[in-house]
Amino acid sequence: PDASNAKSSTPTRVRSSPRPVLPGRCRTRASRPAYPLGHKWKDQPIKAKVLALHGHDDPMVPIEQVIAFEKEMTEAGADWQFHTFGHTMHAFTNPVANNPDFGTVYQPDADRRSWLAMKNFLAEVFA
Repeated sequence: PDASNAKSSTPTRVRSSPRPVLPGRCRTRASRPAYPLGHKWKDQPIKAKVLALHGHDDPMVPIEQVIAFEKEMTEAGADWQFHTFGHTMHAFTNPVANNPDFGTVYQPDADRRSWLAMKNFLAEVFA
């Protein structure tokens, strides 16, 4: 058999970032590299209303990122809300999330409360 056509038993993984980016994951501008000088969005106000729903025990979003997000929203003049749910990890609205070691656990109370917050937010935005 031709060795050039043989498949390796070890899969090759190519990752563009050192950490996986999960669905629903949000990074603020403050957590990314700074915009280059003259970037058209740098120092622009955020005109949209913003709602952030966060699990306090989420290991994927450290408190430093929460503080950076709040600071950025304030400095940008955004009309923002940040709701934190206690005893709640990442993916708290996903009923199949059940991996505490990874930091993803469904939390029914936070799911229900976040849904109410979202409905109230949307009612205000589209009133």
